[in-house]
Amino acid sequence: MKTYKTIVEYIENLVIYHKQLGANHFYFGKPYNLSFNDIKMPYIVLEYLPFPSTEQTISYKYRLWCMDIIDADKTNYKDVLNDTLLIINDIINYIAYSENEFYVKFNNIVTPFDEKFDDFVAGWWKDIEIKNLKLNDTYSIPKK
Repeated sequence: MKTYKTIVEYIENLVIYHKQLGANHFYFGKPYNLSFNDIKMPYIVLEYLPFPSTEQTISYKYRLWCMDIIDADKTNYKDVLNDTLLIINDIINYIAYSENEFYVKFNNIVTPFDEKFDDFVAGWWKDIEIKNLKLNDTYSIPKK
């Protein structure tokens, strides 16, 4: 069973080893809390979302953002949308088709965005759900 932490680390490693990204291109948290001072673009944000947990499964939910800075005159707007879409699709394909121990469910929508954070950025986001079966023997409750 994959844990919340191991899933985040797995996705972070995909970003680190991506040819267009690498170290310092990943953030886990809310994109609105991100400081753009010390980061390299393009950038991946893995945002945590509320998720259901039943007796049989845990369905971790995340929003994967891929963004880059837009020039003040917006001349690179189409290039940014094109490149970030290619990158987010790479990462989604790695998650979906690599050999891992979890079931991945995607919605069929990749949503474009442009936002003013510290800088004006644009790109795409997509929601991801990763299901894990709960195994009865994985939880150890101390006994007296």
